[in-house]
Amino acid sequence: GRHEVPVRLVREPGAPPRMLAPDAPEVPLWVGAPLPFLGTLAGSDTARTVARRWPAQVVPDDRGEAAFALEGGTVGAGELLATLLRWIRHRAEEITSHQAARVVLTVPVAFNTVQRERLREAAERAGFEGVRLVQAPTAATMAFAHGRGLARRRILVFRMGASTCDIAVLAASGNDLDMVACGGDASLGAANFDEQIALALDKTARADGAVLRRRISEAGLLRTQLEDATLKEGIIDGSRLSRPDLEARTTALVERGVLLAREVLRSASLTPDSLDELVLVGSATRLPHVRRMIEDAMGRYART
Repeated sequence: GRHEVPVRLVREPGAPPRMLAPDAPEVPLWVGAPLPFLGTLAGSDTARTVARRWPAQVVPDDRGEAAFALEGGTVGAGELLATLLRWIRHRAEEITSHQAARVVLTVPVAFNTVQRERLREAAERAGFEGVRLVQAPTAATMAFAHGRGLARRRILVFRMGASTCDIAVLAASGNDLDMVACGGDASLGAANFDEQIALALDKTARADGAVLRRRISEAGLLRTQLEDATLKEGIIDGSRLSRPDLEARTTALVERGVLLAREVLRSASLTPDSLDELVLVGSATRLPHVRRMIEDAMGRYART
C-alpha cells in the first residue's frame, strides 16, 4: 500500500531543496527587513552592506534602485514591503472587524524624500487609501506624553531599532509637540549588533554568506536572551554568548549612537542638563549595557 507523509520544502536560492516535517520550526533564511533597501540605489554602499545578510542577489530595478533576483524574476524592496503591509492590514481587519482604510506609518529620521515616497507607494499598493508618515521619535514622544499632562518638558528620544538610529529633542506641553532638533544614522541598529555577535561566534562566517546569515539569526536570539539583566550568558543550540563578550563586541556601536545624541544636542545649543526626560525606544535599547551607557552620557534615568 501507499503511506503519505506530508513534508515542506525549503530552499535558499542556489541551494538544493531540503525536506522538513510539517511541525518542524521554520529555518530562518532571511535576515533583516526590506526597509533599508527602500529607495536605495542598488550599487550604493548601504545596499552592498545590508545585502550581506540576504540570500538573494541585489540587482537594480527599472529605476536603478535595489531589487532582488528571486526565482528567475526581480522583486523590488517596495513590493516586499507592500506584501508585509498587506498582511498587517488584513490582520488588523480580522482583529477589529473594521476596514482599515487609513494608516499612520513611522519613518526613521534619516529617511530622505525618495524613501518616504517609496514607503507611501508601498502602503497604497497594500490597499491603504489615507497614508500619513510620522517621524519615529515624534510618535514615541506622542505615546510617552499621552495623558501625562506634561507642561513645558524637553524630551530627548533615543531610538535604536533594527536597522536605524534616531535621536530627537522635542518640547512637549500637554498634547502639543514641537521638534527642537533631530538626527539619524541609517546604518546603525540591532542588525549591526547581531552581525558583530555572529562574527564573535564564528570568525570564518564572513567568507560564507549562508553561514553568516545562520550565525546572525542565532546572534539575534542570544541578544534577546541577554535583554534579561539577571542572565550572565545566552545559550542556543550549542552556541554561547557571555555578557562581557556581548558588551565588548557592541560598545563601539553604542558609542556611535551616543555621539549622534551629543551632536543633536549641540546643534540646538543644548546640553544634557537642558533635558527634562530621556526616553529609550527600540530593540537595541533593551540591552542593559546600552541603557547604562546612554544614561551615563545624558546624566539621567531613562524611561522606556
